[in-house]
Amino acid sequence: MLRPVLLALVLTLATSSAHAKKLLLTCQDARHKYEVTFDTISKKITTTHRLFSKPVSTERFEEHEDEHLLVWGVMDMGNSKRNFLAHFGRERWVKHFTGYNDVSTDDCL
Repeated sequence: MLRPVLLALVLTLATSSAHAKKLLLTCQDARHKYEVTFDTISKKITTTHRLFSKPVSTERFEEHEDEHLLVWGVMDMGNSKRNFLAHFGRERWVKHFTGYNDVSTDDCL
């Protein structure tokens, strides 16, 4: 019963990006649920994904006229970086990049 309410909230936030302060994705990987938020005013991205234990910076973001937003998040790990690409809009997903060619995509609400 909670899912329709959450979905309505996410859709409202995602479709009113001109006035929104925070956009929210609730996602599921193979093991856990996690959240990704993006503050449209400060351009700050955060995630509760289990692999992101340090602060994430916004490497790049693209706002498109058809009311979708792509945000590239990066966590500095010293000698390497951990990356993800979040898509807020009609389609909602997060792509995680590991290794040289490994990409996994998680569906989101």
